[in-house]
Amino acid sequence: MGSKIFNGTKRDWWMYVPAQYRAEHPAAVMLFQDGNGPRTWAPTVFDNLIAKKDMLVTVGVFIEPGGTKTSRDNRSFEYDTLSDQYTRFLLEKFFPRWKKTVKLRHDAASRAIARSGSRLSPNSSRCPFCSPV
Repeated sequence: MGSKIFNGTKRDWWMYVPAQYRAEHPAAVMLFQDGNGPRTWAPTVFDNLIAKKDMLVTVGVFIEPGGTKTSRDNRSFEYDTLSDQYTRFLLEKFFPRWKKTVKLRHDAASRAIARSGSRLSPNSSRCPFCSPV
């Protein structure tokens, strides 16, 4: 997926929709930055928690940072820059693309964002992704 907000970048992303999902009952959503790692284990965790009714039916969305032909990794620029670019990317480019696939709950308590790494991303901590959209 390319982006004009992060000009020239492309990124991989994946979505996990649990078996319990039904369109007539919108799901919660959890977005994982650095998503390639969590996509290997999070679906099993989601399945177990949903089956025990310890968690709402939750869709997992896993996104990698962008890269360009000259620079494979745009991670630090996207995650650590103190600007609204990453938030705009999520809300204007990324979110509408996969939101068509599943019906989601609209309350902020049904949205979460997580990131792998040794420090909290300024953009993760201030991202209005967790607000109703």
